[in-house]
Amino acid sequence: MNDVAAAAPEEHVPLFLVSHIRGDDDAYVEEFFHDLCREVRALTGTGRTDDVGTLATDLDPAEGDWPPATARALASCQVFLPLCSPRLLLSESGGRHWWLFHERLRRFSEDNQRDAASLLPLRWVSMPDLPPSFPEFLAADPTDPRRPLRQYLRLRTLRPHYRSFLHRLAGQIVKTARSCPLPPYWPLPSAARTPNAFAPSETGLDRPLVPGTRNVRFVVAAGSRGDMERVRAAVEYYGKDSTEWAPYRPLRRQPLVEQAQAIAAGQLFDSHVTGLEDLRRTLDVAKEANDLVVLLLDPWSTRLPASRRQLSEADLAGLPDAAVLVPVSDADPESEQSRDELMFDVEQTLARFLGRYDALYSGRLPTPESFGNQLASTLEQSRNRRFRVGRPAPGSASAAGDRPILNGP
Repeated sequence: MNDVAAAAPEEHVPLFLVSHIRGDDDAYVEEFFHDLCREVRALTGTGRTDDVGTLATDLDPAEGDWPPATARALASCQVFLPLCSPRLLLSESGGRHWWLFHERLRRFSEDNQRDAASLLPLRWVSMPDLPPSFPEFLAADPTDPRRPLRQYLRLRTLRPHYRSFLHRLAGQIVKTARSCPLPPYWPLPSAARTPNAFAPSETGLDRPLVPGTRNVRFVVAAGSRGDMERVRAAVEYYGKDSTEWAPYRPLRRQPLVEQAQAIAAGQLFDSHVTGLEDLRRTLDVAKEANDLVVLLLDPWSTRLPASRRQLSEADLAGLPDAAVLVPVSDADPESEQSRDELMFDVEQTLARFLGRYDALYSGRLPTPESFGNQLASTLEQSRNRRFRVGRPAPGSASAAGDRPILNGP
């Protein structure tokens, strides 16, 4: 694997690059991309065999170099169109695409003493509210700016608006390419050597580059199947370790932490998972990084001596900026029968935390839907608390000139 991509090729280079993370709606993305290519060709008189645009998706983790077409577009295209979704803003590939184009914009600004309006984010799916410093989305319909672009492809009634938007977007691409020609960026760094614009650790900044996004650290307080056999009869909800705990079986067979991470990603939270044995260290790391800790607590685990001791010690030491969610499935007869005793055990174990007026706590979540709704609400409350308090991440600069990379140059 090379640290630097090959030198600039001789062939025709595309006018625009669409950045997208693969998923269930790939067919709509490809339809949008090909429709836009046709519009741009019509405006420029370009031949049908020439590539006026490139669709760049996420890299295979086993690959360290850019695909040739993606490398050519990243280095030489004139307009960058990220199809914004929570998945894109949490992806390494999307962050690397963004960093490279931002670097080209920065160089243009320094050389020409003016900015190029060549970064055009598109709201592909519904998104949580983003801070004002995030670049403004280019609306498919200015009268309905929050409607995501994907709906214009899926709904037949919106097709006239979609065709009008394609024509306007193609015109803006051609106009921007002619008025603000960006110099090519060769030699292009390899994918493995390109920083991720969404990861502060890779860009040298000490805070997230999408202000308002955070890390959430899920701590799963549940035993293995072997552990739980000592305290209860029904152990089909457990696996080889805590991360396999699936309290909502048979309604939802997937481990609880998988559902939790999916919900977090949908709200622009990156996430990490640890077991209860790492609780103390996780709390320390989260405090330093200004991350949220969410304890996913199986109430039965309070009857395991080691688990109860770890929870009690953490409670006495304090659980700052933490939330506790306690699933007790109504499809689990044994837990339902013991519900009151189990919740009493939780309240005794976390007495100091639950005595706080502002504790983020939800006990006895009976269904996967109630768990999902409560977790989403908890994450939003945590984000709002941070905005109100205005607490910067440790080490972050507060000077006005320390500009997030997602703002233009």
